[in-house]
Amino acid sequence: MDQLKQRSLDLMKKWCDSLLSYQVENKSEYLDGALLCPACHVVHGRIADLCYPLTTLYIYTGEKRYLDAADKLIDWTEYNLKRPDGSYNNDAGSVWKGITAFSATAIGDCLYHFADKLPPELASKWRNIFVRLSDFCHYYFDSFNPNINYFAGAACELALAWKITGDKRYLDKANHWERFCRDYFDENGLFYGEGKPLDLLTDKGCRAIDIGYNLEESMPLLLCHAILTENEDKIDFYKARMIDHLEFLLPDGALDNSFGTRHNKWTYWGSRTSDGVAEGLALMLDDPQFAKACDLVVGQYEACTHDGLLVPPMQSDAGEPPCLHHSFCHAKALAAVVNAEAEPADFTDTVLSCETEYGVKSFQSGNLLLVSKYGWRATFSSIDIVFYRGAENYGGSMNLLWHKSTGPICAATMHEYVPSEPLNMQYLRHSDSSPCMTPRIVIGNYSSDCDKSVVLTHMSYSDKLIVTAHGEDWWVDFSFAPNKLAIEARCDRSFDYYLPLICDHKTEAVLSDNRLTVGQLSLTCDGKLSADTDKRVYNQVGGFEYVPVKLSAEKRLIATLELN
Repeated sequence: MDQLKQRSLDLMKKWCDSLLSYQVENKSEYLDGALLCPACHVVHGRIADLCYPLTTLYIYTGEKRYLDAADKLIDWTEYNLKRPDGSYNNDAGSVWKGITAFSATAIGDCLYHFADKLPPELASKWRNIFVRLSDFCHYYFDSFNPNINYFAGAACELALAWKITGDKRYLDKANHWERFCRDYFDENGLFYGEGKPLDLLTDKGCRAIDIGYNLEESMPLLLCHAILTENEDKIDFYKARMIDHLEFLLPDGALDNSFGTRHNKWTYWGSRTSDGVAEGLALMLDDPQFAKACDLVVGQYEACTHDGLLVPPMQSDAGEPPCLHHSFCHAKALAAVVNAEAEPADFTDTVLSCETEYGVKSFQSGNLLLVSKYGWRATFSSIDIVFYRGAENYGGSMNLLWHKSTGPICAATMHEYVPSEPLNMQYLRHSDSSPCMTPRIVIGNYSSDCDKSVVLTHMSYSDKLIVTAHGEDWWVDFSFAPNKLAIEARCDRSFDYYLPLICDHKTEAVLSDNRLTVGQLSLTCDGKLSADTDKRVYNQVGGFEYVPVKLSAEKRLIATLELN
């Protein structure tokens, strides 16, 4: 087996073995076979999605315990979440049915890849369930009004149903939803509709775009639809759109969704409850770009695996327990890599867009800027969209700061952590709150990350690159140079500039003579620099620990962040 596929198989086995240690054995059908989440103390309703990774492990290891566990997960779901119309509820405490498409796809993947290798009685049982779920998806989405990712899910699930059953009505409806989705791409090739209305266009020319859901769910599903329907035009189109979205892959394999409409569920490697970008990359491993990107992504999954489970990068360091949802969803992406038809191409000489220094790229009508220069990567957002309470993080903020020598330095969070999806967004055990860690200007009760009117501009010079955020009575220059970022802020009155720096418990932070040193970084300013160097603040969005930093000034501030 190829090295990338073997790494994916080994990691998937590690996750699945840990997940199964939480499987409940109980005489009651209400509990038997479920996975009890140690972080949320609930049974997440989509646990049966794990049937595909578990069945893959059964095929590759020959250990029947994996197949038995998969069957028990499906049995639990059938007993506890099945509705009279044939669908599944999202959870025992939720009547959301849209996820039926994703549950059906997981069972369908088992049948598509392994039907002839499963015990006949089990294969027949799963096929009957799959057909029932597919019949529901066939009619339900006509009267459904979800975000765009669900229509991508329908396009894939129904194409899979056609492939397995040969029933052309599934193909017709799958093609209908693919055509529907194709109308929702902007001039940069980014998929929009992750908010309502789907075709929203704001006063500033912004669309409802979420890179987490797009790269980890919608693009893989639409590319899979194209491959299942054997349509070369579709394959070329969605492969190109996947590459467009890979602009937001970071050189370490993480995903930058610091600005998306659903960034409230952003974690450094993707989104909390979607399947994973590797699922889409696995479909085109014979392309060096896809193979290299997949290698980076799997490497990030490996780096964020602690105690056998996928977790946000600094969650274990913060002493927070793991949520099982991340692992059982993203295990499907690893299964896709393991079962990929193509072998990974040689990518030795391949350079991805995220690895090039291009200066500035503009998206969302100039309200989203990506910087790649002098080893720095940065993201600035003045997008004027918010769909979830507390999820503001625009205002020309530097939503992400990354350097090739250090990795992530700053990462935006929600302005206020409000779990809009309580069963899918983790609460903290060791803190009463998740304070805002987005870099921002604060003037009294005003916080710039909540200001939709801010405008972004940028200029390039021979020795530096400057991005400027313009507020009503303030502006901030971010001047990028080799090993140095200078921040100059001006305001009509006194103000504070908050610049939380990512720093785990193991990394020393020292404040001395108005100089803060955090690992390889040093921060100085001509105003007052305040930082609690003994404190680390963990935030679920992004999944980082921070040293809270506040810079205070009268009308003008110059701060410098340097690499030691």
